[in-house]
Amino acid sequence: MPLTASADQTLIEPGTIVTLSATGGSGQYKWMPSVGLGTPNEATTTAIPLATTTYTVQSIVGSCILEKEVTIFIQACSPETDPVVGTVSLNETHACAGDIVAATTNGTLLQAEDALAFYLHNNPDSDFNAPGFTLYDSNLSGNFANDGSYPYNTTLYITAIAADSLSNGYPDLADQCISISPAAPIVFLQPIEPVINAYCDYSIGLYTVVASFKGGYPQYDNTSTYEVAGNATTILAYQETVELSFQEAETFLWGLTATDVMGCWALIAKKYYVLKHHLTSLPLVANPCKMATSLIGQLPPSKI
Repeated sequence: MPLTASADQTLIEPGTIVTLSATGGSGQYKWMPSVGLGTPNEATTTAIPLATTTYTVQSIVGSCILEKEVTIFIQACSPETDPVVGTVSLNETHACAGDIVAATTNGTLLQAEDALAFYLHNNPDSDFNAPGFTLYDSNLSGNFANDGSYPYNTTLYITAIAADSLSNGYPDLADQCISISPAAPIVFLQPIEPVINAYCDYSIGLYTVVASFKGGYPQYDNTSTYEVAGNATTILAYQETVELSFQEAETFLWGLTATDVMGCWALIAKKYYVLKHHLTSLPLVANPCKMATSLIGQLPPSKI
């Protein structure tokens, strides 16, 4: 019976699995080259060629060596048939608490069967196989907001990937013609928070507030500062303090707002009353410095 050799497909993208089949001959076969073949001594075997390859099958009948060939051609990746992801742009490089970081692509070319997704990770080279690689999030929109799930004050990276679409709408990361963008750096800043120490000298009815701020860009870069407004108008470095003092009165409202160079801000405001401790009339039972109402409290840090 004549020897035949065939393949289920002869024009493929690199890395596609191909099934090779032989019939006829003596019923015993040897496929060459055998490197990368699933079962090189069977009638049917699989191959994953990365370059155009000619496979030869042998079958010995008596003293005759029969041979047949089948060639698998590799289709090179091309912008005409495969995606080009382009580059990634971000709406900001240092995100305040509550901000949405929006990633978009430039120069993107997609075919109808392609998908595009965005990945937040820790590798500057967009190498998903690098040691220590951590993927924090991925989505199809390109929008990322840190609810505490990502590290603060650490340079992370957003990469766009385009490839053949999977059933879930994401690109197939095993696609041999995958297109991966350069990584775009992003830092999610720690929320700005006030640090308040307050105390009262009941003997003279003096209420003192010592305030500082943490978070925002100054915590990330200690050479930067907060612009403080309210009961004190000043410039503070990270963890530097400002002191406020209030004399005896019925009530007073104090508040401070801190804003950094990136526009991140936080506000603390409270209402107190202070009464001098008169030992003759209020022996030891008076509360000379008491908060009457928290009018505003600390608003969620945001961006102006």
